[in-house]
Amino acid sequence: MSNVEKLVDFALSQVGYKESGTNITKYSEEIDRDYPDFYNTKKQGAAWCDIFVDYCFLKVFGEDAALKMLCQPKKSTGAGCKFSADFYKKAKRFYKDPEVGDQIFFISGGEINHTGIVTKVADKVYTVEGNTEDSVKAHSYSLNSKKIAGYGRPKYDAIPEEAPKELLSLDLIAKKVIAGEYGNDPERSQRLSAEGYDAAAVQAKVNELLGLNKPADDSWTGIVSTVKDPLRVRQTPNGTILRLLPKGSEVKLNGGDVGGWYKLADGSGYVSSKFITRK
Repeated sequence: MSNVEKLVDFALSQVGYKESGTNITKYSEEIDRDYPDFYNTKKQGAAWCDIFVDYCFLKVFGEDAALKMLCQPKKSTGAGCKFSADFYKKAKRFYKDPEVGDQIFFISGGEINHTGIVTKVADKVYTVEGNTEDSVKAHSYSLNSKKIAGYGRPKYDAIPEEAPKELLSLDLIAKKVIAGEYGNDPERSQRLSAEGYDAAAVQAKVNELLGLNKPADDSWTGIVSTVKDPLRVRQTPNGTILRLLPKGSEVKLNGGDVGGWYKLADGSGYVSSKFITRK
């Protein structure tokens, strides 16, 4: 995956997160605790839309790379939307037209007051944003929306892109999943996708190897219960007699009584249900 794809995928994985109190989030908590030199002051309790963006870069790329990508120095004011936009402008990386992975900035009353990450550009610009109705949510806007102040373009090339990973065959990766190496869903599917596998295709192969895709076996064993004569096995109900089954012998059958006849489990003929007792 490219650096842009990694960042966007991680940001989208956070959709649905909700603050635990007024501007109280895991994002500010972790940055304050684990990256004390990232901002100039602690940020728990502060508006967190820009903090959410920074957190995504920190978790995906680490502190040094995140600062380079966001065009910020250590102990900066980058948790504020206006200040964050100013860092991009100073680096001449602030644009009017969006690209996937850009940091989008919104304006109201002449001031930049909100931000998020661009996840898709098509007929509209699609985003994921923190601190929107106290949550992380996905949104979309007209490309010429007057709400949009512009786009900061992170330096994704600040660290090398990973070379494409050589994927295992579907059989081999499915066997690793069966062995428990990828844990359980939803983490399993996320890990598989992050490594470049089609999680649905892997699961289908897992089901196949475990025999879960086979139709349910509704065969059962019956006892020939004729009075004295052997039981006739016919090619079709009331059809040609193929062979005889001795009284008291066992026979493997499939399904239920259909018009007075049972079908042999191997598909080789039919017997009268009147002369069969379930074992």
